[in-house]
Amino acid sequence: FGSFGTLDGGIFDDEINFSFYESEMRRYYANIVGKYGPQVLNAIKKLGGLEIKYICPSHGILWRKDVSVVINHFANWASFTPEEEGVVIVYGTLYGTTAKMANVIARELSWNGIKNIKIYDASKTDHSYIISDIWKYKGLIIGSAAHNNDVYPVLHGLLHKLKNYGLKNRYLGIFGNMLWSGGGVRGIQAFADSLPGLELIAEPVESKGEPTLEDQKKLEHIAKVMAEKLKSERA
Repeated sequence: FGSFGTLDGGIFDDEINFSFYESEMRRYYANIVGKYGPQVLNAIKKLGGLEIKYICPSHGILWRKDVSVVINHFANWASFTPEEEGVVIVYGTLYGTTAKMANVIARELSWNGIKNIKIYDASKTDHSYIISDIWKYKGLIIGSAAHNNDVYPVLHGLLHKLKNYGLKNRYLGIFGNMLWSGGGVRGIQAFADSLPGLELIAEPVESKGEPTLEDQKKLEHIAKVMAEKLKSERA
């Protein structure tokens, strides 16, 4: 039940604004504990019959008022249950073309009523923050330039971690860019094939150089299908 982040004054849950620490608690879970969801759920099950007055992790907030809040959070994270409707778009780009493709998708998502959209250049943001948002939102769209017949290197570590953690219960879209023989989209597809808990929502889009109008329409199609999937789950 730990967390990243400093405790700036208060140490108990009733002394602080939990929303300020919530993202750091999720980042901690997703990056440190994320692989061990079944073990977390088994441990929480063992707590079921106990009256818990305090939870005192080795780092992070101490819980004495809303003990059920932290237990519920960890149970949901352990079962890969998304917290909110939204989409993470993460990409690796060589010359900026894949970034343009990401923005086409993001704009179309917005036009189709999706408000929580996070775009990440995997070379500019620490992967721990990207993974935290992937835990938070149901939609995930990954794009890569081709590099030596493979995924662009800045994405390798991220995909490896998500595969190692056994990511599931997410809608997935794939896009990318190539000039020679490709490899970026093919590598992401191999990642998707290794995780049966991911649902690929549309055919991957791979442009050759600057995306054509036809490429843009295909990218917009990924966004539209993603938006439809997410909106279909609204209460």
